[in-house]
Amino acid sequence: MQRFECLYPMLLRDFVAEQLGVSKKKAKELLDAKRVFVNKQVVWIATHQLRRGDRVEIHEEKKVGFDPSLLLLENEWILAVNKPAGMVVTEKTDSLEFQLRQWYKNRHLRAIHRLDKDTSGVVLFGKEQEVVDFYRTRWEEVVEKYYLAICQGVLPFKQKQLKDYLEQKLAVMDVVKLKEGDDYSLIGVRLHTGRKHQIRIQMAKIGYPLVGDRLYGPKKLKKRELRGASQQYLHAYEVRGILPSGENFRVVAPLPSEMKAFMKRHHLFDDVIWETECWFDTFIE
Repeated sequence: MQRFECLYPMLLRDFVAEQLGVSKKKAKELLDAKRVFVNKQVVWIATHQLRRGDRVEIHEEKKVGFDPSLLLLENEWILAVNKPAGMVVTEKTDSLEFQLRQWYKNRHLRAIHRLDKDTSGVVLFGKEQEVVDFYRTRWEEVVEKYYLAICQGVLPFKQKQLKDYLEQKLAVMDVVKLKEGDDYSLIGVRLHTGRKHQIRIQMAKIGYPLVGDRLYGPKKLKKRELRGASQQYLHAYEVRGILPSGENFRVVAPLPSEMKAFMKRHHLFDDVIWETECWFDTFIE
């Protein structure tokens, strides 16, 4: 994080480019990624007019890439990788899928599902198109996904099923409060549907947005550590499923160090039930 004070009126995009010594295009990318705060409020409009005395914080994105330590599981059908935050899964030359194809020298390797760029955790890849098709045609029948997340505020319930319609499609997930501390809650989530940004949207709709979520969370953040979060604190913690052979598999992804450190600072780490099979033992549909 870098902090600056504006000494004379100018456009925010130009100010960012000047202070960092980068192109206006790169400055615009930082704004689009919601990495720039003006007077503790996230601002992404390039033509925002700064005034003298405005205080600007810039949180540059970390460069991340694949390395073998991220590999969680490999067999003849799939790879499971602990995706770091800040990396897209598909479509770009710096995507996790592209890097895995190069690493394994397998142009047929495909992502079976996706995570948001700033979400970390388990992503599954099929080694052949037939494997990808196997999962995509029966995903909700053969795969279960469990997430860990930190939300702002103390949830008033222990367990609850949330139902909404997102883009005219039913979105269902189970939420359990695993720990609370310092006005934050650590939650476990079991998805029944896989809608875009589902967990982030549904938690924000009930008034408990995820820490680090600059799209659905509050725009003004007084606490420096909230402004400095490099990702939304949402982690695809565990995936269980069935292989094309009929065998079961289970993959657990270690927490990212930044999220783990936040949990320890705010008393959200000790005595947590990490076994997902225990999260919803008493859950009533």
